[in-house]
Parts: sequence; structure tokens; C-alpha cells
Amino acid sequence: YIAKQQKASQMIIYILLIFLFIPIMSLYWLQNMATKFTIAIFLSYLIIICILIIIPRIKIYSMTKKESKVILILLFFGITAIVYGMLFLTGGLSRINLNLLDVYETREAYSMNEGRILGYLLPWQAHVVNLLLLTLALYNRKYLLAILVLSMQIFLFSMTNFKSHLFAPVVILMFYFFQKTRWKDYFLLIMSTGATLLVSFSLVVFTISNNLLLVPSIFIRRLFFVPAQLHYQYYDFFELKRKFYLEHSILENVIPSYYNTSPVAYMAQEFFKREFAPNVGYWGDAYVNFGYSGIFIFSILLGIILIIIDSVSNKIPLFLTMSILVIPGMSLINSAFFTSLLTHGILFCILLLWIVNGLYGRNQDKST
Repeated sequence: YIAKQQKASQMIIYILLIFLFIPIMSLYWLQNMATKFTIAIFLSYLIIICILIIIPRIKIYSMTKKESKVILILLFFGITAIVYGMLFLTGGLSRINLNLLDVYETREAYSMNEGRILGYLLPWQAHVVNLLLLTLALYNRKYLLAILVLSMQIFLFSMTNFKSHLFAPVVILMFYFFQKTRWKDYFLLIMSTGATLLVSFSLVVFTISNNLLLVPSIFIRRLFFVPAQLHYQYYDFFELKRKFYLEHSILENVIPSYYNTSPVAYMAQEFFKREFAPNVGYWGDAYVNFGYSGIFIFSILLGIILIIIDSVSNKIPLFLTMSILVIPGMSLINSAFFTSLLTHGILFCILLLWIVNGLYGRNQDKST
């Protein structure tokens, strides 16, 4: 049913299904994982789908084409000037590195000078603004603009060395060529088939090379099963412990801190016994904060957010909306719910979708 609706929310539903829900269910059967936790995730995923089926889109004011253009230009120029300007001022030019085998030193140097403002705006620039510009340029066949945006993205990567900045445009280019084929209306089938072929290819490489640290580690272990495994590890570790109740996040000034750290830092220190960032996806984060009730509450909130996404983008071609949402949507696999909304730009995406919607005519939707 969801596949037939042709809505922007499909992208988030498909990402959760292929990259998190199916791997979690696979680990449950393969390793006899916690049944109650698995059932809660299964029911919460059904809740999201039911919300999208039952609740109609909301009628939201749509700006005129002129208003949308002016606001987009001001927004794009403003954020771009701040991000690239702050990178220059914090030694970005001295950090320039395009060697993919030597990224950690550059990344560490950037992190030392990041600051709160750049911490938010950099992901928005790399995963939302630049990708939206690239998508609009490709869709409108402004190929010189597309080359300029790609150059800006590579330049951004060279000063920060976050690999997602470099690979994100590749996803957009794949979307662009895919939507020109006759298979564009079978997106879930293509995603499922692509994931299956990727895993099969990785297994063939392992059979030939007998090397787990090469392709299989990246495309099977890291992409599919590490996020799923972390969900069960967080559940096992926090099952009998006091929950965080967002005291480290948006409720830090409301609820007294019990742990005096974040769930990720606490997990790294107490469970893994080493310093790193074992980020868990939104189901695991929901459980750590509020237990089983958190899984259902966060899923209801996500369902409502998906309704809003569909409502603010009902005039935009599906290729554009999915391209804008794909990278921020992937953050739900490896990041906390509110971190995905704020830091990784899902809420910012909603704002931009609402503005871009005005480029394609005022909202005439009568479905509400």
C-alpha cells in the first residue's frame, strides 16, 4: 500500500526497512536475541505505517513561486557564507586533504575547532543545502551549476574529511539516473534487489579473497549488522538500569542528571571499556531514554513527522523529495532520534521542502 502512494515519506520507510528493521529481525532469528525488544520494534514499525495510512495529509500554506525563490536564495547564500567562512577562519585551508587513506588527522583537527554553530550548520550544508542545490540543478538540467555544487562539496570534504560528505553526492547522482528509467515506480523493489546484490557480491569477494576486512566488512557487517547489533547491545546493557529520560539532551534543564554523561559515552566506557562513539539508531535510543514506552512514543512522533513531510512536499516531484531526504533519513539508522531531527537536518529538510514546494505551485491538495 505504501509503495503505491508515491509520497516522500516512502524514503524514510524504505531506509528503516532495509537497513535496520530486516537486519534486526535477521539477528533475532540467527542469534536468539531478546524477544520482547524485537516485538516492540516490530509493532512500532507497524505503528508508523498505520499512521501514514490512516492520517491524511495536512493542508499547509504554500508560498508563491517568487516568495520561495527569494527565501531559498537568501537561505542558501546565508548558510553557505557562514559555513565556508567559519571553515576558512578555523584553519580549513591548512587542513585540505583529499587522500581517503589519511582522513583521521584532518578530521581530528577540524573537531578541535568545530564549535556549536558549525556543529549544526556543517551537516546541514553538506547533507541538505548542497544536495538540494545539486538535485535542483540536475532536475532542471543546469549541468554547470551541478558541477559547481559538486566542486563545493569536494572542497568541503577536503577541509573536514567526513567521508559521508564525499559519498552523499554519489547517491544523488544514482537517484538522478534511476528516475530516468522505466523502473522508477518500483523503488522498493530496486532498493531490495540492490541490497541483495551488494551482500551477494560481498560474499563472492570473501569466497575468492578469504578476507573479511575488505568488502564484506564494509558492506555486510558495517552497513547492515553493526547498527542492528548495537540495538541489542544497548537493550541488554540498559534493560535493568535507570533510563536516561533525555536528561542529557532536550530535558537537561528539567531533569537532574543521573549519569552526568550521554548514553553513547556511558556505553563506550562501561560496556565496551574504551573511548569511541558507538552510536545507536532511533529504536535503541528510544529504549535507552524511556524503555518500551519510548519505542512507541518516538515511533508515533516519527509517523507524525512523516505526515508533515508529505504535507509540505505534495507538489514537488518525487525524485526531488527522496533525494533531499535520503542522507538525513539514513541518520535514523545510526543516531539518536532528536539528534537526527536537529543535528542531521531532518527538521531543516522539512523547512526546505516547504519552501521548495512553492516553486511548483500553491497547495491545491483536497485530501484533508
